[in-house]
Amino acid sequence: MKAATTALSLLVAAPSAFAHGAGYEAVDNAPVEVLRFAYTAGQAMDGAAVRVLEPGTERLYQVGRTDRDGRFAFVPDQPGEWIVEADDGQGHKLRATVGVGVATATDQPDTVSVPPGLLLGALIASLLLNAGLLSALLARKKRAPRSRAEP
Repeated sequence: MKAATTALSLLVAAPSAFAHGAGYEAVDNAPVEVLRFAYTAGQAMDGAAVRVLEPGTERLYQVGRTDRDGRFAFVPDQPGEWIVEADDGQGHKLRATVGVGVATATDQPDTVSVPPGLLLGALIASLLLNAGLLSALLARKKRAPRSRAEP
């Protein structure tokens, strides 16, 4: 009886074991849009969070992250001006417009823009930090006892 129950269970479970799987295929000539996000010095914005918004509605279409070379790709499903936003989480945000099947206002890529106040603040903080470290180093040298060789 136990053997019959086991055999019946295997027969019932076998189709479902083979019904689910995974695979892939190469898609030739897919209309893929690839963007590369980088800082003004050319360094890739690797790992930046990216949002793709549908044309006209700004409804969220896709989210993801850039690869280590700052690249992000998506496959648009309709013509129009798509908005692609990248944010590195450190104050650098980009908003690019990608024209698909339509003429765009400009073919120039967007550039990284950092607010001048942020740059000035970072410069001042760096100068103060370096001055403090130099002051601490000089004070330490003055307090350090000098050893003399005894005859």
